[in-house]
Amino acid sequence: MTVTDKDRGWQAILREATSVGEMSVSVGVHADARDHDGTTTAAIGAFHEYGIGVPQRAWLGPGIDDATPEILRLAERIYFDAILAGSVSARQAGGLIGERMQAAAQQRLRDKDPSWAPLAPYTKARKAKKIRGSKREGKGARQRQAEFVAGDGNPLIDTGQLLQSVRYKVHFGLEAGALH
Repeated sequence: MTVTDKDRGWQAILREATSVGEMSVSVGVHADARDHDGTTTAAIGAFHEYGIGVPQRAWLGPGIDDATPEILRLAERIYFDAILAGSVSARQAGGLIGERMQAAAQQRLRDKDPSWAPLAPYTKARKAKKIRGSKREGKGARQRQAEFVAGDGNPLIDTGQLLQSVRYKVHFGLEAGALH
């Protein structure tokens, strides 16, 4: 009598479950984000996060901190319900977690924390000059400029480049270890 051991996917599941331990997910404005008038978008994000040359308007750390309980529940569900079931890879799991972390950081940018210092009047005036309308909107554009200067706009959103540059990356092995 011959006994044959058929692997019906257990080795693949075991490989993915093990590789999760070698994985990390980073979120923020990574070094490969494009420049903004000679300053990298990552630098602009850091200036605001840590208050370098501008009032501190932390958005990344608090955004992730606020979402941490939800992110941890998601990670646990993905691990036990998806990876161990063989329905997703470790990289896909990292992507799902990264998407949630990215959304949390972007939401914090969009929502404007009430503790953030308002824009200085000269900064508001400079930003208002960027608000342009077509020739048909001449009066409408001037009205939008006046409303912007009088209002209390989000100090971290100007062109939207910082918001759009917030991304996640999934790292494995030595690359993941370098992040810790």
